[in-house]
Amino acid sequence: MFHVGDSIVYPMQGAGLIVAIEEKEILGEKHRYYMINVPIKRLQVMIPIDKVQKSRIRLVADEPTLKHVLDIFQYGQTDTNLSMKERFKINTEKLRMGNFQEGAEVVRDLMRINKKKALNASEKQMLDSALKIFISELGIIRGITESQANDLLNKRVGWVLLILLTLNELKFFKTRRNICFLGNTHTFLQGKEIAVCIQINGCFFYKVKYKYLFGWVHRIEEHM
Repeated sequence: MFHVGDSIVYPMQGAGLIVAIEEKEILGEKHRYYMINVPIKRLQVMIPIDKVQKSRIRLVADEPTLKHVLDIFQYGQTDTNLSMKERFKINTEKLRMGNFQEGAEVVRDLMRINKKKALNASEKQMLDSALKIFISELGIIRGITESQANDLLNKRVGWVLLILLTLNELKFFKTRRNICFLGNTHTFLQGKEIAVCIQINGCFFYKVKYKYLFGWVHRIEEHM
């Protein structure tokens, strides 16, 4: 049961505020409704109290949950082996369920993919919608503006890679402002090369050989 004044998230719509609980008669039947203001949609939504569970409305996440989700947003891996059709189906289901972490994963993955190659119209629309919903909740939790929330996410959306570098290459990477080394705990010696876990915020021209948990692949990062 929610109360007037609760900040909630309505899946596929965004974060909102319960401004009233009212009884209304519709088609001869009386029901009690949550009256919810959803700012990003500029609308007020009526949800029957007896059907709120089916709507998957939930309370806005708390700060500890947000910190956990932002860590996953920054350091979690993106599955680049999915076809567009598979990815769209999975992401649609994630957004429909309204889970905070899964919504963040949709935004992160589509932002990363979009930096590598422009999304098609359907996925671009999905990213725009998912981003607005995620930012609406982030803004309430942190008490920040939409612009500040966007900046926060852009700083955290880079690729996390485990790469093998020679010493000269390592010196080159350390001069790049858009690369963040993830600490000594992720660095170890392997022959004459050094394996380093890094985060790339944005893209740049440089050919690297890097490794996820499975297999070697090659990539050329393109410029922003």
